[in-house]
Amino acid sequence: MNVLLADDPDAAKAEVRAAARRNRESYQGNDDAAPKPGDTTFPRLRVLTGEDAVAAVRDQLAALEGFPVTDVFCFADLGGLPAEVVDRHLELVTDVLRPGLSDVGAASPVPVGGTS
Repeated sequence: MNVLLADDPDAAKAEVRAAARRNRESYQGNDDAAPKPGDTTFPRLRVLTGEDAVAAVRDQLAALEGFPVTDVFCFADLGGLPAEVVDRHLELVTDVLRPGLSDVGAASPVPVGGTS
């Protein structure tokens, strides 16, 4: 799941769009490196509140019933996002997502892993 956590997902989506636009524009004049229309390296980014992210991850993991889950990895930053958006994303990962998933994957609570 490719997710950015925010208190106000609509405002964060606007910041993501602006950063993505700047990132795409940085490829101007370098056609070999520029992303091609329709190219996707990662699943579409979802911008969710911390609570909605907990529910979304739980829903996705429900389909994997029977498979042990020990770690959920979240990116730390998306190039070009304002520091306050990134900082809040990391706070929500640590303070909401991690504790909200602490019981996933084992009969007893296990650590759900940090950011990369």
